[in-house]
Amino acid sequence: MMSKGTIERSMEAQEKKKSEKIKPPTLSKDFLPYDINLNGRNMSLLFNKNTGEISMDDKVYRPVIESIGKDNIVIIGDHSYKISKSEGTIYLDGRPIEFTFIPSLPKLKRKTSGGSSVEQVNAPLPGIVVEILVKIGDKIEEGQKLLTLEAMKMQNEIISQSSGYIDRILVKSSDQVNTDDPLIVIKKHKTV
Repeated sequence: MMSKGTIERSMEAQEKKKSEKIKPPTLSKDFLPYDINLNGRNMSLLFNKNTGEISMDDKVYRPVIESIGKDNIVIIGDHSYKISKSEGTIYLDGRPIEFTFIPSLPKLKRKTSGGSSVEQVNAPLPGIVVEILVKIGDKIEEGQKLLTLEAMKMQNEIISQSSGYIDRILVKSSDQVNTDDPLIVIKKHKTV
């Protein structure tokens, strides 16, 4: 049972949350993407490691956590949840839940020159270029595989997000790349 002080603090936190206008965040150094599975339901969210904010479905939540003995009361918006752990099982409001979360692979970062029709495809994470599937001058379509990058012993296909022509290939097979390293330059119109 919650103490009167805990309930009052929880209600104050909820009122404060309602009065704040929060803009949905974008992926940044502060917000990290996670893939979550809660009782078989897959979800994606952004978590701010500095503030504890969570963004899901274009809404930002600022959870308030109150510890009561070995249990925690988590208040998100207008709802409060009792979370406890016993013998390796997590309980939500007294019911056992299956819960996993893993960091998401970052989305491909694209750089477009201002006013130009050139797009640079950058590495979404560090890894080794395993295979380059295009060559300079190739016409490509949106969704076409450009190259394969091995990271964390997994093969990651780098996919074109627009149609155009391969202008430059800035890596070769077996190159080690870091996050945000340029890989390929795509021109949206072929130059003669």
